[in-house]
Amino acid sequence: MLEIDPGHTYSVEVFDGDEQQIIKFMKRDRFPPNEGNQAGTNCQELLRVLISRVQYLDAQEPCPENQIILHNLRASILAFEVRAAKRHGTELVPTSYAPETQPTRADGHFLMQWRASDAP
Repeated sequence: MLEIDPGHTYSVEVFDGDEQQIIKFMKRDRFPPNEGNQAGTNCQELLRVLISRVQYLDAQEPCPENQIILHNLRASILAFEVRAAKRHGTELVPTSYAPETQPTRADGHFLMQWRASDAP
């Protein structure tokens, strides 16, 4: 892995080939020290990709470790969403433990999973 633009653009290793694969995360200049905006994905979306990949691999050759991996990937998505809820002054309302299936808003966070804080 090579970090091209710290925190935002990465070149990842490609196996069985010689092409370069780039992963870009969104960048917003309202968060210092970012300069400029960049369209891209977020961590939760990459975790959804990994969940799908592990499910595919488990269908090929099941093993108990795959269930541990899936549990931890799902827990990671939920941790990102709890963090986002706190930053927005709201609370995450869990509806299932399959966060990879939850619809998302344009900003990549859960859709319809928030409720206003009960604090005055």
